[in-house]
Amino acid sequence: MDAADQARFDKLLETMTQAMHLHGLSDKTIDSYRRKLYRIAGHFRSCPDDLRPEELKEYFAALLEPYSWSTIKVDLSSLQFFHRYVLEWEMEWIKIIRPPRVRTVYLGRYLYRGVLPEKDILSDRDGLITFRIRDNSGAVLIQSLPGADFLWMLLRHVLPKRFRRACDYGLLHGNSQKLLQVVQLLLHVVLPEPWKPQPKPPIRCPHCGGVLAIIAVRVREINPAPACNHQQGKEIDRSE
Repeated sequence: MDAADQARFDKLLETMTQAMHLHGLSDKTIDSYRRKLYRIAGHFRSCPDDLRPEELKEYFAALLEPYSWSTIKVDLSSLQFFHRYVLEWEMEWIKIIRPPRVRTVYLGRYLYRGVLPEKDILSDRDGLITFRIRDNSGAVLIQSLPGADFLWMLLRHVLPKRFRRACDYGLLHGNSQKLLQVVQLLLHVVLPEPWKPQPKPPIRCPHCGGVLAIIAVRVREINPAPACNHQQGKEIDRSE
């Protein structure tokens, strides 16, 4: 991207950021849309204000292999917002990109931010579903299950009709921390004191009992293993 394109892109990006603030988009969404627009501009090495449908088809076709459909939709939404509110013209988006026809995508509508993201479903071959999970220690595990067992494992986490997850709803939502604090202040809720780690006991001198201060740590050197008697005997014979 030359200097003229870069200056035009920076101005359009500033206009888009202002429009996103005026439309009430969250800071996380604004940052995501900006990064996606940067990626599009870097892909074409020019300001993305005059892209043809053929170029957009090639761009989204290149994203299908390394990225999930949810990530591609963010790129599409960023471009749609950029054209509608910055360039002020519409495009036929349905003719540019369509969702990939994958069987596991159908489960995404039921498992949004659920037990297994779509990107962690690795393959579907010979009746076995291979997927990636994390255990309680954070270690990554790759497992394979028959299709029926895999569906049963996922469907156990699907909520019944009209049910909602308590952790993602109302005052317990992750974005409602400030509102929750206001409600607690109005209701005079007494919160328990936060847990504080207990200080470690001091190290004392075994002779006088005074507290020792650690100023340095010395690592004990590991000496190499001595040569065996057979090798030593050979060396003596050579010297003789």
